[in-house]
Amino acid sequence: MKMKIFVACHDSSGIPTFVSYDIAKSGPNCGAGYETEEAVAAARDDGYTGPFIAYDEKSYEDIINVAAEIAQIE
Repeated sequence: MKMKIFVACHDSSGIPTFVSYDIAKSGPNCGAGYETEEAVAAARDDGYTGPFIAYDEKSYEDIINVAAEIAQIE
């Protein structure tokens, strides 16, 4: 089973953006933040920069609010 995780971060130009990753939900590391940590690691590997804020697909409305906060900080 996979869980969609969204990551609020910055692209290589420093512009705030969102990326999403399908993270496997299985094995001994399942839960307790494992999925969000894996998504942030994937975003770093893909060249995105922080701050990183990761949310699961059930928290989509929170993502929109975080984006507004990041845009105001910039």
